[in-house]
Amino acid sequence: MNRPKKKVFNVDDYKSLDECLAAMKNEGYIPKRKVEKPFFKEGPNGVEVAGRMISFEGVLENTNNE
Repeated sequence: MNRPKKKVFNVDDYKSLDECLAAMKNEGYIPKRKVEKPFFKEGPNGVEVAGRMISFEGVLENTNNE
């Protein structure tokens, strides 16, 4: 199988953090890094934080050093 050694999983693609982490495990990846990025919208008081995008960078669990 030729899978990438690193893969990014966005929590928005799943219903919860737990489902995202379970999907990573099912595909054979373990979380290496968590990234949270805010996104903004323009409101009556100027630019406001509208929410955040959470993603995990996963690496293959059984990576052989070739």
